[in-house]
Amino acid sequence: MAEASQSLVKDFKHPVPVLACHRHFLKDIGKDLLQDGRDKLHGRFRQTGLRGQLRTFARDLGRSLGGDIGAARVGLRQWQAEAAQGRRIPAGPTGIAVIRGMAQWILANPAEGNGQGFPFDLPWLGLYHRCLHASSAVESFLKNPPDDPKVGKALNRLRRILRPIKGDTPAFGPIAATLTLRAKLFDGLRHALFIEKRQQMDAARTLAELKDVRSAVDCLTRSLGARDESALRQRRSSSSSKKDTRAAIDIILTHIQSHGGFLWEHAIRLPKTSGGGLRLVDRTNNVLESYFHALKHRERRRSGRKILTQDFEYLPPTAALTANLNHADYV
Repeated sequence: MAEASQSLVKDFKHPVPVLACHRHFLKDIGKDLLQDGRDKLHGRFRQTGLRGQLRTFARDLGRSLGGDIGAARVGLRQWQAEAAQGRRIPAGPTGIAVIRGMAQWILANPAEGNGQGFPFDLPWLGLYHRCLHASSAVESFLKNPPDDPKVGKALNRLRRILRPIKGDTPAFGPIAATLTLRAKLFDGLRHALFIEKRQQMDAARTLAELKDVRSAVDCLTRSLGARDESALRQRRSSSSSKKDTRAAIDIILTHIQSHGGFLWEHAIRLPKTSGGGLRLVDRTNNVLESYFHALKHRERRRSGRKILTQDFEYLPPTAALTANLNHADYV
């Protein structure tokens, strides 16, 4: 696509920049960096059936509480408000609610995400870390076990469910460690491109912001030891770098080499016949994609068809401009 675009504009009388969407550029790198580790970690959880066991466990404890669940929740909040030093799981319904709350906390790991989906969210990695944290808590609580046999039985059952994480069987740890390392590289580039929250994915509002983005990316590469992308190359050749780190850096280098030239020409100087001055192009194509999504939605409502391939083959390009007739200043 990049070669075709360059071939198209090279014969134009006036230069036309070819730009890449910053978000899709980052998303493409993220998939190449994180897809394999994410899939492997997902496979480990499916192999153990750990999530299903936790859901069943939480459901069983909820049923056992029955009509006492309201009072148990109040007791849980009071227990959480107590000092952490020497904390012990209480007896009775409150103790059951505490253990049930631990299982529910593990299952609620998607709440940590930002709603942007993979690769910006890594829910399986978050699930692993929550399981590891809960497993350590269970071991700590069992050093001073609860007096209530029913509560102790529930705590031991949770311990058995989390045993694959504690014993790293099948191997979760190496996959999670590699994925965490790659995620840090990805987050560094994401931060440099200022693609962190939904509201930051729109166009840069000023030329200074565009310069800040480019400066941040340059600073990122320099912080790795040299100028421009050679910084990544220097880190790659370091004897202390692990094999997977070198492979991850190669992925970033390849994308920067292929697409880095399409990231920085968003300030367009208009001719005097068009009013002159500078116009800033969006750093992402989110606005265009959102409009196309709305256009397809309206067409589905009009035609009643789910598959719109043929409809859009025959729809003239100028049809998109008719939406401007809703704006009085345009008319």
